[in-house]
Amino acid sequence: MEIYGLTVTGRKLARSTNNPSTPEWQIIHYLDRVNRSTKENIAEYCGLNPVQAAVSIRKLKASKIIAEESEANV
Repeated sequence: MEIYGLTVTGRKLARSTNNPSTPEWQIIHYLDRVNRSTKENIAEYCGLNPVQAAVSIRKLKASKIIAEESEANV
């Protein structure tokens, strides 16, 4: 299961008050609110289709704004 969360840089950016309304910023603000989430929940909350969410997440990961967190299987 892929779980994403904000990096230190992402947390700092989430506090920015002057940002455009793009899918990437919606994801940043959503993750700031919930701490971590799956790709499916991100897409649903931000109103994105799965492809848009995947592209935006890939861009944010490449910019080191979000990171994939591993979850231990119990």
